[in-house]
Amino acid sequence: MDNTINRIRILLENLLGQNQEKNKLLVRNYFRAIDAGDPAALDQYVSVDYVDHNPQFPHLPSGIEGLRQGFAIALRAWSNVQQFPAACKSQHS
Repeated sequence: MDNTINRIRILLENLLGQNQEKNKLLVRNYFRAIDAGDPAALDQYVSVDYVDHNPQFPHLPSGIEGLRQGFAIALRAWSNVQQFPAACKSQHS
């Protein structure tokens, strides 16, 4: 019985670890696409029912459409700004 529980624990730890690595890759790819100025990344990585609880541009529509418009505004204003987290760059560039 203890051996079975131990195997299940190891299996779960491996699955969680794999999901964590997949999530890290997902976030890195999202920020790389954003830093490249790719507005299609929003459709690829952001859910259609996205809710911005802290909008940077409160006058824009809510949801993904507001995010698209905000992205366009930010890209025009700060085209050289990089969002990709520095900690990720140092570990996984």
